[in-house]
Amino acid sequence: MNRAVYPLFAIGVLIAGGVSCVLLDPVPELPKLPASAPRIEKELLDPRQGVRHEMPDHFVVPIRRLDPTQTLYWKLFVDWDPDRRDPPIDSDKIDGSPDGLNLIVVTAHLNGAVETTRMHTFEFVVAPDLLDTRISDPNLTDSVQWTYDPTPEMPPFDAAVLEAGEGGADAGDEAGLVPQ
Repeated sequence: MNRAVYPLFAIGVLIAGGVSCVLLDPVPELPKLPASAPRIEKELLDPRQGVRHEMPDHFVVPIRRLDPTQTLYWKLFVDWDPDRRDPPIDSDKIDGSPDGLNLIVVTAHLNGAVETTRMHTFEFVVAPDLLDTRISDPNLTDSVQWTYDPTPEMPPFDAAVLEAGEGGADAGDEAGLVPQ
């Protein structure tokens, strides 16, 4: 063999060995993403967030999760008191899956568990892990509240409808409103 071929042969062996090492190395496992907080899409709630004068029989809550493989837990509470730690009136688990959806719509039912003659506060809580009845990492939790008030909604007061002399601002002592 010609001496000039030896260096070329050695370089070829080194290149082949280097390429084979790159091809044979196992793919490193990617680090697991940290848990991310689910987000309740408040503009899509049914009924809308706020004071209700009619008792709903359920709440429709759209939840967006960044990682579709993430498992979530949700609970619906009524008049939750941290001292009593009442159980939720409805709850469930949302399993994650590799081909799962990022937007999940949950229907939380009252199951007839609420009396309609007094005021109530409903709270829907969602998190990757609800450790206790209602407690979770606040950075990984989202919630929404509704209030039920059985008293009828009062129309807004309009002072312009009052006329002078009929109990209006100018009626004064003629109507017996100003002490003598």
